[in-house]
Amino acid sequence: MADTARMGLARRINDLSATELHEFVQHRLNSRELHLIVRQLNDIVMSKAPGQSGVARKALDRLGFVD
Repeated sequence: MADTARMGLARRINDLSATELHEFVQHRLNSRELHLIVRQLNDIVMSKAPGQSGVARKALDRLGFVD
């Protein structure tokens, strides 16, 4: 269940417009939740699960956390 929720969040981040993404990041920074989201997405990337790793990597990239 948790993996499904994490993937849903990754897909949601990938679908946000630039303005929505900015607001999302600002809200998560203010509520001190951004680090938790980044850690969860990084866990998915590191798992190298087919189909999921790429989605999570794209979300991290959109958040500015992938080189």
